[in-house]
Amino acid sequence: MVWKSQQKFGLYQKKFGNIETANLNIISQNLYNTPIFESVSAGFGVAAIDSVVDYIPLPYNCKTEADETICIRVKGDSMSPKIEDGDLIQVHKQSSVDSGDIAVVLLDGSEGLVKKVVYDAEYIQLISINPYYPVMEFKGADVLRVSVVGKVKKIIRDL
Repeated sequence: MVWKSQQKFGLYQKKFGNIETANLNIISQNLYNTPIFESVSAGFGVAAIDSVVDYIPLPYNCKTEADETICIRVKGDSMSPKIEDGDLIQVHKQSSVDSGDIAVVLLDGSEGLVKKVVYDAEYIQLISINPYYPVMEFKGADVLRVSVVGKVKKIIRDL
């Protein structure tokens, strides 16, 4: 049995010689195993688990970019329909995000959440895309309860 991608690759080889083979080698050199962490909640929060459960090979421009990235399995539906229960999210580790970004945050240092982060000088809001979930707002000293783990860069579905 010959897969369609194999047939297509054969056509490229006939048309372009070894150019396609050279491109495949370049792509494979930029694949890095990215750690997958157990879960983050798209809902009311789950205890943040700090252990790697698997790895997924993903392409990056450089090793530094790969080292600054993790993947996390999402549980819950508060970010639906953009991020669904069971999706993997690719997260660039950083301690702050721009207002309006979707990020992974820790609440009280232990509860992991994926939310849209909106803030100004007086408050931080954690907003769900699903309208059935209320906005979580933190003012005054309570803003210190929220810490950013990283910005969601990509949603990976159907693994």
